[in-house]
Amino acid sequence: MHRLHFPPPPDADGAKTGDNSVQARRLDGFAWPARFAYIKIDVEGAEQLVLSGSEQLLRLEAPMVWSFEYFDTQLRLGFSHVELLQAFARWRYGMYLYRPALHRLVPFTPDASGAFPAREDDNLLAIHTSSIDHVARRLCGLE
Repeated sequence: MHRLHFPPPPDADGAKTGDNSVQARRLDGFAWPARFAYIKIDVEGAEQLVLSGSEQLLRLEAPMVWSFEYFDTQLRLGFSHVELLQAFARWRYGMYLYRPALHRLVPFTPDASGAFPAREDDNLLAIHTSSIDHVARRLCGLE
């Protein structure tokens, strides 16, 4: 979506102003450092669309960590939770919960019954497999 979906404010004379268009760009369209640590995605369910516009970044194993909200907004755009997890897995990202009180990463994988670990909030971390040790050390205060 490339437009704001609320009415524009009136100008000083009370007349409605023009279009509130915003530029939409793929993440691959920006200049990024060769390797960087973190991106927070907050796109209200369009995470898979963000990933599809980030293939060059993902090939570079960048960033090391993606943070995103994992709740039912994906469903309203026709994506399932499983598809989102699989999309990250294709690029060799594992899913984790961070427990700040414990300084601990918890794998977000289903147990034998298919149940995922309980979440304390709506955020998941997708951490590239090549970076998990580094990220764990940084988050857990070992570095």
